[in-house]
Amino acid sequence: MKRRSKAAAAIVGVGLLAAPAVAQAYCRTANCPSHDGAWQVCVPAETDDCGTMLWWKSRCLGFTLQKDASSQVNLAEAEKTFKAAFDTWMTADCGGGKHPSVTIDYQGPVECDKQEYNKDKTKGNANVFMFRDDSWPYEGTANILALTTVTYNLDTSEIYDADMEINSADIKDFTVGDSNVKYDLLSVVTHETGHYLGLAHSHDVSATMYTDYKAMTTTLRDLTDDDTAAICAAFPPDSPSATCDDEPRHGFAELCGVDQTVEKGCSCSVPSGEGSAAYGLVGLLGLLGLRRRRSQRRS
Repeated sequence: MKRRSKAAAAIVGVGLLAAPAVAQAYCRTANCPSHDGAWQVCVPAETDDCGTMLWWKSRCLGFTLQKDASSQVNLAEAEKTFKAAFDTWMTADCGGGKHPSVTIDYQGPVECDKQEYNKDKTKGNANVFMFRDDSWPYEGTANILALTTVTYNLDTSEIYDADMEINSADIKDFTVGDSNVKYDLLSVVTHETGHYLGLAHSHDVSATMYTDYKAMTTTLRDLTDDDTAAICAAFPPDSPSATCDDEPRHGFAELCGVDQTVEKGCSCSVPSGEGSAAYGLVGLLGLLGLRRRRSQRRS
């Protein structure tokens, strides 16, 4: 089973793509510690752009699912849904029959149910996607459907880890499949996996990477030109990779850091050049995630 390395700073990616003859206007998540607003770099540039775009060192990435999944969605359904979401990004049409130069593999279920990145080199990591059935740990953000946290290097902007949390505590009607759709899990996950890949929120209201999701719809399952432009810029076709290793940083681990057995001590100090930020399908209190779109009554 393959494993891979990461470093996370959850941020949402924006993307506006156009046909080859049309100007592009997308945004990618960026590292900007001195900036209070959304950390992003857009093409063309926007007035609030700040920082250096985040990037994955390897073009071979992976993810895991917390083994308990959800009372609303079992593990088999969740596995199928997340694989389909990543496949949508991997098969985006970059032109000339080419696709983004990234492969994302499912590394199986794990025990760990925490959003974390272990800096200690004696402990392994995993990019864990999990459901929060019992409670949503982020006060004041109940309308967020999901949240992706990315950990990255503050000096190089290299991503080290990415974890995703689904708000199944406040949202009691996630659905899979094409009938009786309520809150379509595949739509939500397709958006969030865009964040995992380094994309920020789009200003295009039709884009998968837009901040809002309208219940009882499945439109976010499919990429718009905007989304395609963003992912093809983040992972250009035929782009050489420094490595093709899906091993997580410091090695793969199915257990959370606190439960891992350390066989030998480590006198090394924790690196000072790592940071994280959380963003999901909405932007509230510094958390950019996917939020529910409030329905309006018509008179």
